[in-house]
Amino acid sequence: MSDRVVLEEASKIDWSRLCSGWGGCDDVLRGLAHITDPDPRVRQEAYWCLDNHVVVQRTLYEGAFYVIPFVLEWLRQTDARQTEREELYDLLIEIAGGYGSPLDTVEFEVVTRPFVYYLPKRGGRLRSLNQACREAVMAGWELYRADASRSVTVTYKDNKNVGKATVTVKGKGDYKNYTGEAVFRITLKKTTLSGASSSGVGAGRSKEAQMPWGDLVSHTACKSPSGTTNARAFSDAAKPA
Repeated sequence: MSDRVVLEEASKIDWSRLCSGWGGCDDVLRGLAHITDPDPRVRQEAYWCLDNHVVVQRTLYEGAFYVIPFVLEWLRQTDARQTEREELYDLLIEIAGGYGSPLDTVEFEVVTRPFVYYLPKRGGRLRSLNQACREAVMAGWELYRADASRSVTVTYKDNKNVGKATVTVKGKGDYKNYTGEAVFRITLKKTTLSGASSSGVGAGRSKEAQMPWGDLVSHTACKSPSGTTNARAFSDAAKPA
């Protein structure tokens, strides 16, 4: 899909009517047009055109929700070099970690062609701003995983049994100087088996068993040699076969 098509679809949104940290979102379209520019200075200026309007000091504004699908579409562009994707991921991370007022909502309709994005519409689907932004960001999960497989290797240690385990992330290519390690815990989860029978338990009665694989949560943070956080690594903890 050409850049022209993406920007044509983005121009169908009246950004000036959407709430932002500075009133309307007038500069958002300009930011979207230059966020993948080969010149890093132009990309940085475009990034701040977006960031300063849709998520300011972790405060979410209405425009954030409508920006997300276009950021995802830029990430899908195969001709974008890895270094041109950093601002895109930075913006998604800022939005995903932001919070709006519990009373802030969005009303919208979903456009599915030529790609999925959202148009403001009174009487349309209603979501809280926080929920809508998180759902929109997570819609790109498979894309993040594919990017991660090209950018990092993820290995696990001691993740076969209950207790502490370790996940290690090492960068590849442009990110070869980045590495990170985090510890997570595997816990037991009580599960009820219906209809199980064994010595001392009659058929048709329930028996509670301790299943060895509980809810498993991992958090990885890649750090550069200077110690700054690099959130390019996306991984999920793999349960053993």
